[in-house]
Amino acid sequence: MSKHPAVTSYLQGRQAGLLHAHVPSEMFFDQFMTEIKLQAINLVQIKPWRNQTQGFDLPVIDHAKGWLSQGWQTVQQSMPLSKPMRATNYSAVEVLLRQTLWSGFLLGDLFVEARGNFRAPWLDLLTGIDELNALLMLKQALKDADLESQEELSQWTNDKLAILIGVMERTRNVAMQREIYW
Repeated sequence: MSKHPAVTSYLQGRQAGLLHAHVPSEMFFDQFMTEIKLQAINLVQIKPWRNQTQGFDLPVIDHAKGWLSQGWQTVQQSMPLSKPMRATNYSAVEVLLRQTLWSGFLLGDLFVEARGNFRAPWLDLLTGIDELNALLMLKQALKDADLESQEELSQWTNDKLAILIGVMERTRNVAMQREIYW
């Protein structure tokens, strides 16, 4: 049984409301969205750009190092070690970090070396950002709810946020000092 049933009830109500409002299953099977997916697949299959340009069939490795380096440089500029980061900073770099890690995921097998050791702390940071966003959403939901134990719960979320940011800062420090694998 939850220590705070009012919070649990409030959050369950919010969840049900969001699911009802957005109906994810309908979005997944939506005819318009399916048509977009089919057109994208067709585009990749017929490669209409072949008549317009040259070099589209060059080996990916010829470009992979540049793409990975560019992503890495952007991450370093967005998360400089010289500045401590706060919750808002981590939330702001989430998309950039995900995109850069996806590029590494897609291109990393071209480089057999220590890819996993390089990526591990960055993946930990993404997990931390997910937890951070969940705590921030909970903090806002607690603010919006009219609860008897609001002050206690607010302090609990603030404590959890501080601990999480501390762990993420240590992880970022380790991640920034890793040798690139490409």
